[in-house]
Amino acid sequence: MSAAFLTQLGWEFRKLWTRPRTYLGFAATFVLFGMGIWVLSIVVRPATTARVAVVAGMIGLFLLMIALPRFQQAFDLDVPELVIVMAIIGVVSCGGALMEVGWRIANAVGPWRPWKKNDEAE
Repeated sequence: MSAAFLTQLGWEFRKLWTRPRTYLGFAATFVLFGMGIWVLSIVVRPATTARVAVVAGMIGLFLLMIALPRFQQAFDLDVPELVIVMAIIGVVSCGGALMEVGWRIANAVGPWRPWKKNDEAE
């Protein structure tokens, strides 16, 4: 739910831009990728070498896709100015923080962890 909301927020940045609409595709792609990687980093816990390598590899390939002009052309990504990229990173960071808080609350009070409640009762 928060990933969808934050993708919409990233899309709404278009009101701040007087640039071509192609930046909007970059914003939506970047926010969706960032939220997806954040969810993946939560799911792979506890981190092992192989799991960290998968996440790092995905991030590296995404950065390669952004850096190489051939991939930018293939995926129709126009990288905006640094200020806009930093704003998008801020949106992803806020969303990730919300997901971390939600994950910790869910783990603390969730009914799927009955062994925690039994240990506390004794």
